[in-house]
Amino acid sequence: MVPNLSSTLCQAGAFVLKGDPLSWGLSKRGYCGIIDGKLTVGVADNSPLFEEATETGGYFFRQYPLVDNGTLVENEPKGKSIRKVLCDRNGEIMVVMSTTPESFHDFSQALIDMHVDNAIYLVGSSSFGYFSDKFDHLAIIYNKFRYGYKNENFIVWRVGK
Repeated sequence: MVPNLSSTLCQAGAFVLKGDPLSWGLSKRGYCGIIDGKLTVGVADNSPLFEEATETGGYFFRQYPLVDNGTLVENEPKGKSIRKVLCDRNGEIMVVMSTTPESFHDFSQALIDMHVDNAIYLVGSSSFGYFSDKFDHLAIIYNKFRYGYKNENFIVWRVGK
């Protein structure tokens, strides 16, 4: 049996890749839009960023919200795991990752304690986190990584020189 790609994509929610809308729908309220190099994280049923991403060659996806305007968002998934989020704190966009397995609730509360305004979950059982220090030395934060998906997702932070 061959899965129905369109129904699979719709279950994933709204997704735009380089201006090409690959799925529509609202499966989760958290969203990330990248338009003209500006990354926006938020929580809403509707966001004009979906249409803007399609018109400008941008990116858009939806995911579980963990924090909405500084307020904890309860989620159904249970259990504990290493958690990663894309978040906005006072206009600064960052990725935050737990070092120990955490529940959604406890991780969301920790984000609120860090004064995060909005946060959406970053899914995936594989991760690779690193940064370059001021001497351009690579420091690995977390390494449980494997390639293999048709559309691998990477967030690359660049500092203008």
